[in-house]
This record gives sequence, C-alpha cells and structure tokens, in this order.
Amino acid sequence: MKKLLSYLLTASMTVMMLPVQAHAETITKNNLVYEVFDESRYELTGIQDKTVTSVTIPAELNDMKIIINYNIFADCPNLTEINVTGESETITSIDGVLFMDDTKLLAYPCAKADENYAIPNGTTEIITQAFSNCSHLKSVTFPDSLTAGNTGMFDYCPALEEIHGVIQNVGDKGAKNCKNLKYVEFDGGEIYLSVYPLLEYAKISNNTGRSYLSSDISSNPELKELFLPSVSAEFQIEHLQKLEILHFYNTPYNPDFFTYEFEECAVSDCPNLKKIIIEHEPDCSTELPLTLIGLPALESVIFYEPQTFAKNESAQKALQELKRNSIETVEIPKVLKRMFCNNFTVYGYSENQFLQAYCEKYNIRFSALDYQTGDVTGDTEIDILDVVTINKAVLGKEFLTSEQVKAIDFNGDGKPDSSDALTLMKYIVGLIETLN
Repeated sequence: MKKLLSYLLTASMTVMMLPVQAHAETITKNNLVYEVFDESRYELTGIQDKTVTSVTIPAELNDMKIIINYNIFADCPNLTEINVTGESETITSIDGVLFMDDTKLLAYPCAKADENYAIPNGTTEIITQAFSNCSHLKSVTFPDSLTAGNTGMFDYCPALEEIHGVIQNVGDKGAKNCKNLKYVEFDGGEIYLSVYPLLEYAKISNNTGRSYLSSDISSNPELKELFLPSVSAEFQIEHLQKLEILHFYNTPYNPDFFTYEFEECAVSDCPNLKKIIIEHEPDCSTELPLTLIGLPALESVIFYEPQTFAKNESAQKALQELKRNSIETVEIPKVLKRMFCNNFTVYGYSENQFLQAYCEKYNIRFSALDYQTGDVTGDTEIDILDVVTINKAVLGKEFLTSEQVKAIDFNGDGKPDSSDALTLMKYIVGLIETLN
C-alpha cells in the first residue's frame, strides 16, 4: 500500500511539473537569453556576457515575436547602444535607446556617451530602472507626452545633474542615489530633498494631492531657487546661505479641498534671499502666518492672485465671507510678520485694496503689479530680456505665473513656447508693429 501511494504521489508531481517546464523553455542566441512566454512570443530575460558594448535584438525569433518587460541591461556597464533588427510590433530602438510599444522607454545604455538626452515626444512612461547606472548622462528632458514614471527610473546615475520635467507619483524614489542632482521637479510620493546635497533648484508640485515633503529643507545648503505648493505643511526655511528666490505657487483648484492657506511658514537667516513670491492668496485677509526673520537682502514680497479663483462660484462665496473682516480685526502676523529685516516692497494687483490698506497701516511700501502684453518680466519695458525669459520658461529653467503667461501667449495655446518668443523678437526688431 505504501509503495502504491508513493508511486501515485510521484506521478502526480511529475504531471504538475510538465507545464512549468514547458513554459520555462529557454533559448540562447547571440549572447541573449529568451524564454517562451506563450504560443506566439518569446520574452527576452537575460544576457550572458554583460561586458559587451553593443546588443542587437531581432524583431522575431523562430517566427515568434519578442517582448521585453523590464530593463535587463541595467547592469551592463560598457553598453553604448541597443539595436533592433527587422520590423517589430513590440520593441524598437531610437538612437540606440530601447522602447516598448513605441510609448515606453525601457532601457538607456549605461555607457552611452551623450551627456544630454531629450526623451522623444510621444513617450508616455519611463519603466523602472530605465536609466539605471548611466555613467555619462548629465541632463534629461521629458516630453509633454510623458504621464507616468516608476520607482528607480534614475537609479545610481553618478553624473546626473538635471531632470527637466516632473517626476510623478513616486517622489524621490524616482531618482535614487543621484548624489550630484542639482535640478529636479517632483509631484506625488514622499520627498526628502536632503538626499540631494548639491541641489540648486527644486520644485515640489501637489497636483496629485499626494506629495509628502519632509520639512528638513535646511539640509540643502546649495539651494538657490525653491518652489513649494500653496497648500503645504508647516515649514521652517532657515540657514540657506545661497537661497535667492522662494516661490509658493498656486495649485489647481479642487472643490473637495478648498483652502489657500499655509499652516505656518517661517523664513529666517537666509542672507541672499531677494524675492518671495506667493501665488495663491485670493485676498490677503486669509491667514498667512509668514514670519520673516533676518533677511537682509530681501527686496520684494509679491502676491499673485490666481485667475481660477475668480471664476469659481464656491471660491467667490468664500471670498465674500473673508472680506467681511475689516483690516482692524486682522492681526500681525496673519499676513506677514517682520523681524530683523531691512525694508522691502510688497507687490500686488491694484484691485487688491485690502493688501494696499494693510501695507499703509503697517508702513510697508506697496507697488501695483501690471503685466502688460509682451512684458513678461514686469519691469514696464519690452526688450530682449523678455525674450530670454520666455526661452528659459520653455526649457523649464524658469517658472511663469498665469498672469505672466497671459502677457506673452500670442498664439493662444496657454503656455510659453518658441513661437511666442519669435513673435516678441519680431516686435522688438520692428518686423511687426503690434502684439495684439
């Protein structure tokens, strides 16, 4: 009886293993390892010699399609190009970079010599570890079509300094162990800027409503420009010796989460801070506990009011409630509080009578904002500096408010682009007579 049970058990285990063995059938050809994925496709799963400098993947193998689901070349330190031969419906190579389904960037060769790389327009996703261990890459620019990223997209990239475009959903895990990173934008996920000790420019979005930023911002001594969402946690921004611009910008209005308030923010001991921009206050009677301490270079605090606010009925109702409070009931520091600061100017739109009255009451200089057509810098002059500012915005090196964009959006597409810069240049040199 025991022998019979043993025989049956062995037979059943053999039958159970057969499908697995069939599925795991492998083929090695030209240094690449393939597994049978299903009846019509092979999956490329490995590479034998990881010291190679070039890889060529066939579009088909034994009349079956080739698919790749992850970057198997991330640990090939000498690889300079990945090529695909033949016409494939699943994989393609563009300038030695591997893509899947024409929309997903799958693998960037670790040793590709280019220092700057612009991801082709039409790419919608960067796969996990797509840029891992790239030794030469210093700058990456995202296309407008990119909508998704993954953990470890830029993992262990020792030369990487700039990522132009928003890393979405995964926070600082999208660029892990990139110690030389100087320029980056995040939206969503946990974000610890302290892991980037050389950071000079940082922008934190909260369009997804899932950005969690550590308050330990003072661990970034090289920061020159810092952009934070208007709906923020409590921040202590202090001892940043090189910080020049601090920008709290407006996030898209969310009817389920209506607030335009900081919980609290203190800015102190930043000797080179020249400008604070606040682009979210619909009316300065809202509570804004912004405390300014020891900012000897501060020249201006600028209040921009979002256009979306004025168009929203719920927001308008809330604004009317706020305006019932007279200036006499508003306490320092509900707008801003000064301690050990030199004189600076508060800028706001001329329609904001509350802000003007506040400044008059507390003896703060006030100047009205008015971005006229073509004057993106707001200096009342239309010149080459405005063209330069537009081009910087196109490259992601400068952030423009909604009012600034409105002033130079000549083609009406809602964003700054090279066409707007060209139109303005033609006006400046006299090739066209009007900007309207």
